[in-house]
Amino acid sequence: MYIIEDIFSILKNKGFIQHRGEQQPLQPSKESTNYCKFHQRYGHLLHECRSFRALANEYIKKGFLTGYKKVEELPSKSMQALFP
Repeated sequence: MYIIEDIFSILKNKGFIQHRGEQQPLQPSKESTNYCKFHQRYGHLLHECRSFRALANEYIKKGFLTGYKKVEELPSKSMQALFP
């Protein structure tokens, strides 16, 4: 499990993340595996989510998530292709 998944679980269990109850139906495409738990939408994965990363970093900065360092930006897709 990714560290970002751990952070999501901690924030959700502490009640910092409230789900709105909206969920998209399964998308019959190759993007259907790209589901963001934070937005409850298809299109990107949780570890790619800039909004969640910003929220997690804010909670880390405020001291709500002790033992975690700032969640860094992922390299661009072109860089990921060069350095898999």
